[in-house]
Amino acid sequence: MRDPHTTVQSEDYQTVMATEFDVLVDANPPAGMPPVIALMVTPVKDEKFIMPMRYEAAAEIAQHILRTLSSVAPHLLLDMLQK
Repeated sequence: MRDPHTTVQSEDYQTVMATEFDVLVDANPPAGMPPVIALMVTPVKDEKFIMPMRYEAAAEIAQHILRTLSSVAPHLLLDMLQK
């Protein structure tokens, strides 16, 4: 398993590039813990990992992804809206 504290070199991107992912939600966490959304990522060459985040962080990431897609691949957004 890859050390999560190291930087992934560009030539090693496949160790973390997702072949698939699932969105996990814990809307009712234990008392004192915030609700979280997590991505369970299945990379090309490594083991699955889970990246939990607060709802606010998930919303910020979603906005960044949408802005990026609208700049570099607007046809993907159009396809998504038409489904």
